[in-house]
Amino acid sequence: MDYKQTIIENAWGGLAVDYGLLHFQLATPIVTLVIIFIVYKSLNSLLFQPVLRTIDQREKFVQDRRDRVSVLTKEIETLGDQFDQKLHVARSKVAHVMNEAYEQSHKQREETILKQRDLLEKEARSAHERLISETEQTRATLQQLTEELSERTVGRLLN
Repeated sequence: MDYKQTIIENAWGGLAVDYGLLHFQLATPIVTLVIIFIVYKSLNSLLFQPVLRTIDQREKFVQDRRDRVSVLTKEIETLGDQFDQKLHVARSKVAHVMNEAYEQSHKQREETILKQRDLLEKEARSAHERLISETEQTRATLQQLTEELSERTVGRLLN
């Protein structure tokens, strides 16, 4: 039976390796390569590819987020520039409106001053004319009183 056992053990032309509980019979190197290839493919499909796919997905996600951040950063810069331009335009409009309001108030003040000056000149002219007329009336009254006084004095002296 030893002869038959030896033939059965060496049927594939390999060697028998005994590791205690594990007993392998290694066949030819080609069968070993096939086993290695099968183990490689099974590990690749069950372990490495899912891990690599997860890593690739994570890298793609991170890259997409970086691209999105760069796009949003550019958009923020563009919006900031637009905001600055609009702010500059608004400030210039406010300055223009304030300038116009200042000029208009200055013009109204000048008009008010001119109206008051004209009114005061009219009042001064009328007061001057009144003064002249009162002076003439007073002069006439004084002239008349002086003449009356002279006549009385002459009348008394002659009497």
